[in-house]
Amino acid sequence: MLAPIFSDPAFNQGLMETQRNLRDAIATGASAVSVSPTKPSSTPYSTTPPVPKKSSIPKPDDEVAKADPETRDAKESASKEERTDKPQSPSTALSPQEQRHVSTLQEIDRRVRAHEQAHLNAAQGLAISRANFAYEVGPDKKRYAIAGEVTIDTSKESEPEKTINKGYQIIRTALAPADPSPQDRSVANNAQMMIQEAQAELIRESYEQNRSTTASPESGQQIDEQV
Repeated sequence: MLAPIFSDPAFNQGLMETQRNLRDAIATGASAVSVSPTKPSSTPYSTTPPVPKKSSIPKPDDEVAKADPETRDAKESASKEERTDKPQSPSTALSPQEQRHVSTLQEIDRRVRAHEQAHLNAAQGLAISRANFAYEVGPDKKRYAIAGEVTIDTSKESEPEKTINKGYQIIRTALAPADPSPQDRSVANNAQMMIQEAQAELIRESYEQNRSTTASPESGQQIDEQV
């Protein structure tokens, strides 16, 4: 009988092979074999590429840390401990000599600031500026006051009595610190001289006033009297 021819070349080739085998068997007297040709289940000429299977690739530590908050916190804590445990670099460490120098600067700074503050406390209305300091940078890169000054008004007043009172206040201001400097003592000496001059001027004014009020009306002469 005629066998149907399928459009599949592989199937047609198999069918023709089977027919030849049957003819050979009939020619040699062999028993007929019933063969039912079947169409192959797969298509050998498929052009669609196979889809690769997804493989499990281990994630980097950073991605795991992002996905797991506990892991991230543990890594951050370990990083902080590592930074804390690291010793200071040699550039930031001070030698024993530098440490002694810093201690000296700290003591000078304390004394200078206390000195100028004593001037300010006693000056009251005489101070015309705040304390100004000169600084030195220590080995630890910090600034320390090594000298200071407070500017005060040392001018004379318009009246001798006011000048005398002001002079005494200048002296108190200049000598207020526990360790007055040579400049402080010089200011106090100048204030003492200003007081003496004001006192002399006050005496002279009093003397002239007394002379003018005690002149004789008859002779036109003045009589000097001490009060």
